[in-house]
Amino acid sequence: MKKLRYILALLVVVLALGSTPLKAQHYVGIRGGYGNANIRAYPKYVTSPVWDKWTGGVSWKWFNEVQIFGCIGVDMEYQQRGFKRYYGNKTDSTLFYRRSVQTITMPFYWQPHLYFFKRTLRVYLTAGLNLQCNVGKSMVEYGTDRGGVTSTEEYVYDKLRDRRFGFGLAAGGGFGILMGRVELCIDARYYYGFSDLLTTRGKYSPNPVRTELDNLFINVGLYFRLGKGGIKAPPLNLNDPARKAAREADRHNFQDVKVINM
Repeated sequence: MKKLRYILALLVVVLALGSTPLKAQHYVGIRGGYGNANIRAYPKYVTSPVWDKWTGGVSWKWFNEVQIFGCIGVDMEYQQRGFKRYYGNKTDSTLFYRRSVQTITMPFYWQPHLYFFKRTLRVYLTAGLNLQCNVGKSMVEYGTDRGGVTSTEEYVYDKLRDRRFGFGLAAGGGFGILMGRVELCIDARYYYGFSDLLTTRGKYSPNPVRTELDNLFINVGLYFRLGKGGIKAPPLNLNDPARKAAREADRHNFQDVKVINM
């Protein structure tokens, strides 16, 4: 929990940047999503994606004045993860073991983007590093595909067997609809785990060598731009009236300088 407090303190510092003179380029918001979870294990499990997983939390983004650079950001979300493992061959046996994991996740990401339709639409990609901390209760279910869940119990955490902290990558893409100082975002994001859910230390050495969790979510986010200034990034379209006006102003300024020098 000590590491989690450090993460929370970092988020407070990041959000405090909204009070700087560049606050017209800062966005804060909330986001949530629905998707599935799975595991990559070695030796390989017979698995199936687990749906009905949810994620949600708060977000901060800072936009650069160079349009194609896009923005950098950080989210802090509660995320449901887990996996469903079959015993034996899935086609021969429907007996399964399903485990749910509650995680606080914190992706740091870069979002290159382009504006369209007079900068009312923003299309972007997302790539970043994701930090994770497993919290709360983890539940285990046993059952069959034909008969449903037959028993449920709480998973007992063991520091020799289980890992609390992990990391991975986050990648995806989507679009944002800009309405003044408000942006509505819809995107897909894949969380690719690089750290194992289980450890192979000590008495749990028979554990799998790899137990990495992945998630795929479809998300909706609502953001609010701090400050009253508009988008600072100039349009990329060379025929855009705003860009033409800026070039014309620069040309006149240059001519004035030449006259003064004479």
